[in-house]
Amino acid sequence: MTREPILSLLARKPFLPFRLYMTDRSVHEVRDPELVEVRESVVELKRPDPSAPNGKAWRCTLALGHVVSIEVPCCDEPTVVSREGLAR
Repeated sequence: MTREPILSLLARKPFLPFRLYMTDRSVHEVRDPELVEVRESVVELKRPDPSAPNGKAWRCTLALGHVVSIEVPCCDEPTVVSREGLAR
């Protein structure tokens, strides 16, 4: 995957959340464009952290070469968050 499709989704107005599907079958949800940093070969996902200097803390780094697809869920599709996802 190249960075351009992700950058265009992040720049979209209004922003629509999307999911990144990885080669290891993991799925990462992007709900806030301010919490994503796209570089040449990686996407860095952050999480809100009031104690961090910029209000954001590192969550994970994803290699663009391992992103196999991107999905923009339908607006009326519910989002299910596991209890493990809430604890982070």
